[in-house]
Amino acid sequence: MKTQCYNPYLPLWEYIPDGDEQAEMTSQGLNGKPLDGKGTYPAAIACILHGKEEQGISRPYTLGQPYVTQDMPDFSSEKSMQQTENKEEVPYPYLTQISDGAVIGYKYFAFHNLCTISVKIRHADGELYVKMIGKEDGNETKLCRIPLKRSEEWTEVSAEIIPEALSEVLQENSPGIWQEEPKGQIGTLLFTYHGSGSMEFLEFSLN
Repeated sequence: MKTQCYNPYLPLWEYIPDGDEQAEMTSQGLNGKPLDGKGTYPAAIACILHGKEEQGISRPYTLGQPYVTQDMPDFSSEKSMQQTENKEEVPYPYLTQISDGAVIGYKYFAFHNLCTISVKIRHADGELYVKMIGKEDGNETKLCRIPLKRSEEWTEVSAEIIPEALSEVLQENSPGIWQEEPKGQIGTLLFTYHGSGSMEFLEFSLN
């Protein structure tokens, strides 16, 4: 029996015998390289998503664990073509049921000259702790703490990167046009929620 999985260094799909190492789950999709450490990204591309008690990727039927959902059902491709200009009427995925101790992670980003991190959230009352884990050395770097106040509407909140993180790794490379490899410190971006309520997470921005 064979297992089918994506390997970025081989043709699009390869069959790998059972027992061999599987391709790593990341947020990069078919990008083939780390995501740029500047810009806005949907929270739903998380490849690490679990509550305090359960490790791994959560499922909607797992009681008390975060998962991906959307405000409205999918619709036909014909209707999608008609409404792409009106974002309010297009289903957009987000993370829901994020409670105290939940972890949301993204692999991998190439961080460069990072100054602030913003999140668009609702139904939260607490704090988001943000850190980076280096891909090569596994070192953890605390980036910032984002205070959150409860709101029923999508609200954007931001925080500046702490000075220690700026001096450690995030100013080592200046931004530029990518050639074969992205510039910057490559690592995993991790958000940990501490607070009350059931937070919902739409998107985040790295600036």
